[in-house]
Amino acid sequence: MPGMVLFGRRWAIASDDLVFPGIFELFVRVLWWVGILTLYLMHRGKLDCPGGVLLSSYLIVLIILLAVIICTVSAIVCVSMKGTICNPGPRKSMSKLLYVRLALFLPEMVWASLGAAWIEDGVQCDRTVG
Repeated sequence: MPGMVLFGRRWAIASDDLVFPGIFELFVRVLWWVGILTLYLMHRGKLDCPGGVLLSSYLIVLIILLAVIICTVSAIVCVSMKGTICNPGPRKSMSKLLYVRLALFLPEMVWASLGAAWIEDGVQCDRTVG
């Protein structure tokens, strides 16, 4: 397998090497998404406390962001499974998908940091919610 070219450099990893790491990440992300969605749906009626609107907004954006990341990782796994050793053509879009996934990493980190800061600052909801 030829190495992938990202950022103008050839890497020692091929585009078909991302199947199993992608499936593992997909498994973890889906579990996380289901957990956050369940938390939000169970406690959305109890978020009428100081800071509750902020917590609700945080959870909604997190659910959407995780859904986009899950779709991107799913596409990476599907494209990575295509083709053969002699025919890497079906995996030509892999570098674009990795650029998209890398672009989603920044908002994910910013949103996680903001969420930690907001929880630290001032959500005075019931302890089971916060």
